[in-house]
Amino acid sequence: MADMMRAGLLGTRSKTRQLPRWSAWVPALGLFVLDGLVMGQGWLAAVALLAVGIWLLPKAWLIHSLDRDARPLWRLCGSIGLSAVATLTFINFNNELARQRAAEVIGAVELFRAVAGRYPRDLPELVPTYLAAVPRAKFTLTYGDYVYTADERNARLSYIDVAPLGLRAYDFASQRWGDAALSGRLVSVNHAR
Repeated sequence: MADMMRAGLLGTRSKTRQLPRWSAWVPALGLFVLDGLVMGQGWLAAVALLAVGIWLLPKAWLIHSLDRDARPLWRLCGSIGLSAVATLTFINFNNELARQRAAEVIGAVELFRAVAGRYPRDLPELVPTYLAAVPRAKFTLTYGDYVYTADERNARLSYIDVAPLGLRAYDFASQRWGDAALSGRLVSVNHAR
């Protein structure tokens, strides 16, 4: 190894300015805020986990095996990996919350229809008699609301499950959940979750 360093193949150890320990958490926090709170989709977290596993961990292991200080890279791997897992967990929590809240909204719409003989024109029509307030589907800044459409014969409640294209829709006529395209047409009906 020393011969390789003298030959210049591995480079020389240079005195570089060390980054503060907290700097590894800046991209991790950015990942959680952008992917978990703003978009709520999980694609960035999945890519970050792949990057950590395929690129950063092997690079840190190589640096460590060359007797160099790999601690900053290990910290970066850990912070981004933990943030990606936390982001995916938060998104899963949001999706489960959207399903539970949808059950409340569906019950309120069905009760309204039983009393009034028609579907409500919009969700605020259910407030305050059937719902205390119209709930948000998720705790995200985008794709966080329910979309409700109704006509004389049918109504549909939907929300974005996996942003931006994974739309879950409940068809009141068939009383089943399905996956729908953003155009609003029911693509396939699945068993209720």
